[in-house]
Amino acid sequence: MTDELDLFMPPLVHEDPRPAEVAAADVVRPAMGRLAALVLADVVAAGDRGLTGDELCLLHPDLNPYSLRPRLTQLGPGKPRRPGLGLVVPTGERPNRRGNAETVWVWYAYLNRELGL
Repeated sequence: MTDELDLFMPPLVHEDPRPAEVAAADVVRPAMGRLAALVLADVVAAGDRGLTGDELCLLHPDLNPYSLRPRLTQLGPGKPRRPGLGLVVPTGERPNRRGNAETVWVWYAYLNRELGL
């Protein structure tokens, strides 16, 4: 695929996938790119307040939360065995609708601008 959403295409999870895993990834990958772009736009629009997964789901009640929330970690800094894109960063927590603490995500470039980096 050569469109502008290639940036948001996550790699396969491991180096030696089975054929069924490759086929499944090929089916879901385009939707993941569109959702990641949508989520990034929402986080950027939230400015310094940032956005939690719960707030993201409130913005898009027609979309499955189990498809939306993982895009935040995909866009985030990642972990050693699961690298992220580093476009959003966790900056703290605030309560969700159920009163549970939830991570607040802010656009990386906005955070750097605020810190003078």
